[in-house]
Order: sequence, then structure tokens, then C-alpha cells
Amino acid sequence: MLNESEDVCEIIDGAVKDYAFEIAEKAKSYSEYNGEVSVDFDPCNSADEKYTCSQATITSELGVIVVFPDFKKKSACACVVNLGLINAMQMEGFDNDYIEQEGKVYGTLVPQNTETVEAFAYYLTHKIDPTNKR
Repeated sequence: MLNESEDVCEIIDGAVKDYAFEIAEKAKSYSEYNGEVSVDFDPCNSADEKYTCSQATITSELGVIVVFPDFKKKSACACVVNLGLINAMQMEGFDNDYIEQEGKVYGTLVPQNTETVEAFAYYLTHKIDPTNKR
């Protein structure tokens, strides 16, 4: 029998995995994208260190999305990782610890729904051309 902490972690882990795999599967469904889409999981602790759950990193040649556990809502939220800012800060000599602590490298966290899954999948599989004036 699971204790309360294990129950909560199981629910949150399920939410993180569901969100991550839904984004990855949607990204893989785009026929015009021939690259790889990978999903990796790492442990993530709650602020009070009461819970340890998974966070997911979804990577393609074009971008990175992170799915974080939402310990308060017992669900998951995802965001874009700003690789351009990370690269610029590295070129200026900042180390990875400083970048992670001080850099605003994560976009806005958004919950799982059809629109966000599609937006993240598109981001991972399509080059965004700022000069394209449709």
C-alpha cells in the first residue's frame, strides 16, 4: 500500500509523462520533420523537499521543451527553453550554474491542453522564420 507522498508523486509523475509523451508524439506526427525527438526524465524536488517527482526534457534539433511537475495542483506544466539566451550568456563567459540561477531561460509555464501540445510540437519541428511576412 502506498503512503500519501507516494500517491501524490505517482499522480504527478503520470501527469508529467502524459504531457511529455503527448508533445513528443504530436511532434513526430509532422511528416515534414525528419529529425529526432527525444524525451529524457530527471528527478525534481518540491520546494519543501517533501516530494520528488520526474521532470521531462523534450529535445529536437530545433528546440527544447521542459515539462515540470506542478506540486500544488498535482499536475504538470511545460515551457520553452530559450537556447538563444543560454548560448549568448555562455559566449559572454557565464558558467552554467549562473545561467541556470540568474538567466531567464524558461518561457511561461502553461498547463496541458490541445492548443499547448500542438504549439510545443510545432516549435520542436519547424524553423521559425521572423522574416516570413504572411
